[in-house]
Amino acid sequence: MRKLLGLGLLSLALSACYKLPYPQIPRFMLLQDRFSSSVHIEKPHEISVWTTAVVYPDSVPWQNVPDTSVARLVLFKNGEEVLSAEGASELHHRFMDGHLWSDKWDGNRTAVYCDGGEVFSFPSEEILLGFLIKDGHIHTLGQRPGGEGFCYRVDGGEVFSSDVGTIVGSFNERAWPGGALTDDGAGVYYAYRIPVKTYGKLDWEYRVMRGSETVKIILAGTASATYDIRVMSGKIYSLRRRESGDLVLAEDDLEEKIPEFALETLCSCMLYPIEDRMVIKGYSWIKKYGQYMSWLRDKGGIMHNLTSARPFAEWQPAGTNLSAIDMEGDRVGSIWIAGEEQEPLSQDYVLTSPLCMLSGDVLFAVALTGADGRNHLIRVWQSDFPMSFNGYFCSIHIE
Repeated sequence: MRKLLGLGLLSLALSACYKLPYPQIPRFMLLQDRFSSSVHIEKPHEISVWTTAVVYPDSVPWQNVPDTSVARLVLFKNGEEVLSAEGASELHHRFMDGHLWSDKWDGNRTAVYCDGGEVFSFPSEEILLGFLIKDGHIHTLGQRPGGEGFCYRVDGGEVFSSDVGTIVGSFNERAWPGGALTDDGAGVYYAYRIPVKTYGKLDWEYRVMRGSETVKIILAGTASATYDIRVMSGKIYSLRRRESGDLVLAEDDLEEKIPEFALETLCSCMLYPIEDRMVIKGYSWIKKYGQYMSWLRDKGGIMHNLTSARPFAEWQPAGTNLSAIDMEGDRVGSIWIAGEEQEPLSQDYVLTSPLCMLSGDVLFAVALTGADGRNHLIRVWQSDFPMSFNGYFCSIHIE
């Protein structure tokens, strides 16, 4: 079913790619004993590219019949299949520390699996928007379908639930590996909203939770829009649009205005952690210049930005620049690495999820699904590794 095209040396190539822009070995690749009298440097560990994908039998035209019941969820390591599970879905799996976690509703219960083996189950259908492991316990945050609320669980046991709440957050942002759940050391946090009526109109009240405890309530009517809520370093951050029109980032109850251009139309924004501080990730449309602008910014204004005539599908920091992918319709338009637009791709590809791109100070990797549904591409820095299977990529990871 699957044909591997030149990925046998991917691990070695990736190790080389990590070192290309720098004369020294990056710090995170060094193992040193802080308590010895001299620094001892081990050889860098082997670096591997992991990808997850939904793979169909060769005879199934999945783009026209996207029935995942006949597909497998597959984990690839350096292009080689190492694990698969039945009941594939891009919404029902996540990769963590070399393990493939998945969940499946069978009509009576939701079962959670690790590497294909069942770990626990519960009698409720839930889409897991939050998933993390803390002290050996599995925390899940599941949205029930049909607007019937959500449930926060530990090892499958219910800890807190709401019949009308809507979870804030998802698994589509790499900066938050727990999805809508955040481990802040002091506990596991999440946020949700409930509908309320204020002055005769429907509005939303937001509640920030630590386990089953409500730690903050953001009352309805205090903003025209609330884009995101997160907890980091003991602080509760919220990103909101005031009734006055100002975009503000609040740290607990302290609000700071985020500068915007007069001709700027905001398309997307969310909270984004960089080291020990919170900034904003977003992109805008500048009509006067016919340009889209992806950016990171804080109260001082834009920190990094990138402009294109095409809208952006994903963008992540790379040193003082951004790496990004823009779109031409539903196809990938250009790949940008550390602010530089790359040569045009040789065929049409689709970015099926933001998790299919990974960028950092010393790396860039992307898993692109071929528009034909079969001939795909992994790019690491500027080296391309074709792959062939009937299906599509869901995520890419480097460990």
